[in-house]
Amino acid sequence: MTSVNFCKIAHLFNFLEMFAFGLSMTKSRSFIFCSKGKFRNVLMIGEGTGRFAKDFQHYYPHSKIVILEPSEKMRLEISKSLETDSKNVKVLETRLENFKPSMQFDLICTCFFWDCFNTKQIDEFEVNFKHLCNSTRLWYNVDFYEPRIVGNLRSLSNITIIRFLYGFFQKFAHLDTCKLNSITHLFCQNGFSLVKQRVLLFPSIKSQLFKRTSS
Repeated sequence: MTSVNFCKIAHLFNFLEMFAFGLSMTKSRSFIFCSKGKFRNVLMIGEGTGRFAKDFQHYYPHSKIVILEPSEKMRLEISKSLETDSKNVKVLETRLENFKPSMQFDLICTCFFWDCFNTKQIDEFEVNFKHLCNSTRLWYNVDFYEPRIVGNLRSLSNITIIRFLYGFFQKFAHLDTCKLNSITHLFCQNGFSLVKQRVLLFPSIKSQLFKRTSS
């Protein structure tokens, strides 16, 4: 379905994130930590280098986490991040399109995952998305969104950095998208409502918590 693979840049991932945006992406992921909930079983899709999983365990030490990560080099980075904290973490060498949930999850997390795909690819995920929606009541999603062009220097630098990064990822990770696409409509179509969000203007990132309100 997709050839996206971060193996070539896995060792640079944390550096690129910090160089481009400082701690903004880390802070955007951490928005979920203000939620008072018992997340016993958690699914993370496209976790990156494992730093979010490590932080998640700090706030929710009793959570059992399943991570989908098809990239061998990314799985290595995850193991480095977790070190001895991996007792409750299971990393699967599985792409989303091949994953069939066999259990219920209290929370699904997709952080900077959907913004790696173009509209056609996202549409192809629709069946998988529906299966996942049926296996959880809460979904936490963090993505870049298409920045507004307002003409000031801050806005222009935001757009320039994002376009540069996506050009870099297109070359080395085989991303097929050059535009940031919203997937909010997929949540709405599958009975989820937005219950909490934080929006950054620079960089342009949305942290959103969706809750299933209908089947």
